[in-house]
Amino acid sequence: MCPNPIAATRAVYDELRATVAEQVVQEYMRAGSADVALASGDINVAARASALARAARGEARTQADKLVATRALLARQEADLLRQRREAEDVRAAQKERQAALYEALADLDKAIALDPYAADAFVNRGLVHLEKGRLTDAIADETKAIDLFPEIIAAYYNRAGMYIVDGQYERSEEHTSELQSRGL
Repeated sequence: MCPNPIAATRAVYDELRATVAEQVVQEYMRAGSADVALASGDINVAARASALARAARGEARTQADKLVATRALLARQEADLLRQRREAEDVRAAQKERQAALYEALADLDKAIALDPYAADAFVNRGLVHLEKGRLTDAIADETKAIDLFPEIIAAYYNRAGMYIVDGQYERSEEHTSELQSRGL
C-alpha cells in the first residue's frame, strides 16, 4: 500500500492525462491519413485509416473517462485530508481550552486554600485537578491533606485509593478501601 494515497492518485492522474493527450494527437494523425488517402482516391486505405481513427477516438474517450474519474477520486481524497486536518485542529484547540480551564481551576483552588487553609473540600478538588493534569504525587498529597484536615471526608479516601491504583500502589489502595469499609463508610 502506498503511504500517500493522494500522491499515488495524482501520479495516476498525470499518467492518464499524458496518455489522453498522446491518443488525441494520434487520432488527428490518423484522421489526416484518411483524408490524404481519400483525396488520392484509394478508398480501401481511406476506410482503414478512418476505422483506425475511430478506434483511436474511442480509446481516447475511454482514457478521458478514466481521467475524469481519477480526478474526482483525487478531489475526494484531498477533501478528506482537509477534513482530517480540520478535525485534528479542532481536537488540539479543545485540548488547549481544557488545559487553560485546568490552570484556571488550579489557580482558583490555590486562592481558596490561601484564604482558608482548613478547607478540606478545596484540597479534594485540587487533588482531582492535579490528577487531570498528570501530577499524581501532588494529587495524592492534596487528598492526604484533606483527610488529615477532615477524617470523615469520604471522597478523599476513594480518590486517594484510585490514585494509588493509577500509581501502581495496589496494596496501599486496598488498605484505604479496607479502612473505609471498617468505618462503615
